[in-house]
Amino acid sequence: MEGKENRKRYTEVMPLSEASKDSFASFIRDVFLESPEAMWYEKLPSEKELEGLFTAKLEGCNEGSVIDLVFSSGEKLLCEVEIVRVNKERAVVGIITRSEGMGTGISDMLLRSAEEKAKESNIKELIAEVKKKNKRAIEFFKRNGYVEIGDNEELATLVKRI
Repeated sequence: MEGKENRKRYTEVMPLSEASKDSFASFIRDVFLESPEAMWYEKLPSEKELEGLFTAKLEGCNEGSVIDLVFSSGEKLLCEVEIVRVNKERAVVGIITRSEGMGTGISDMLLRSAEEKAKESNIKELIAEVKKKNKRAIEFFKRNGYVEIGDNEELATLVKRI
């Protein structure tokens, strides 16, 4: 039974381009309100900023420099992972999960999917920079094979060879 459930959930992984702007805006807004320490924004982004972010991400995906996947439950986005190429073999990875998706395995599954796509693009190393106060995210990356290589007052840097 568990295998069937995982297959059902996997079908809900999709490129960001298949998500709507409204669903994406709602997702970012909700995550910011639930845990602002997980976001890079200093204040809640405006509707115009959210629309611009969605558009910029889609343009990046079209250029092939960005892998951006989302996990959706119906119309509601629960998790987003983004990989942005820095050079030929290195990329930066980031993941955002709505609180109701935490502890479900969705983030792990989505990260693995994005890592596979990165590997197909000949990316050899992924770098995650996480706010130090976001302990849950640091532990998430460590649990998924990332090694902490450095930090400063605000950021922890984690790396994984893929």
